[in-house]
Amino acid sequence: IRHVQRSRFHGLSDLMRLDLSKCGIESLESGAFEGLDNLIVLDFKLNVISSIKQLDLSNLAMLRELDLSFNRIESIELLTFQTVHLKKLILDGNPIRLVETASFVGVDNLNHLSLLDIKSIRFENITMRGLTYLRNLSI
Repeated sequence: IRHVQRSRFHGLSDLMRLDLSKCGIESLESGAFEGLDNLIVLDFKLNVISSIKQLDLSNLAMLRELDLSFNRIESIELLTFQTVHLKKLILDGNPIRLVETASFVGVDNLNHLSLLDIKSIRFENITMRGLTYLRNLSI
């Protein structure tokens, strides 16, 4: 799978975990996750996704865990995760260079953030403002 089309998972409203790791995914159409009303865990590790913004997580109200480790993500834009209530976010092994100020605003319930094996990131740019429930930070 190189491209995930709109409504690709429509009809799977009871699905709670979706593992799309190691699929060679490069891009996703807006609305690719429509119909996944009960999805709690989304695993995208070991793909070639270059932008988090393209994920369009707005339909995933129940999503609590997102693994985007070892993709090609270079930046985390402002308010990227504002529409979801994540508790665990894994971004290990991405070539992240830029984390915009307040990128994590809106993920108030996040208690696990992992940024391991990211050599090029400048940590002075990261603000943890709003992460009041963060219990585990791996950098």
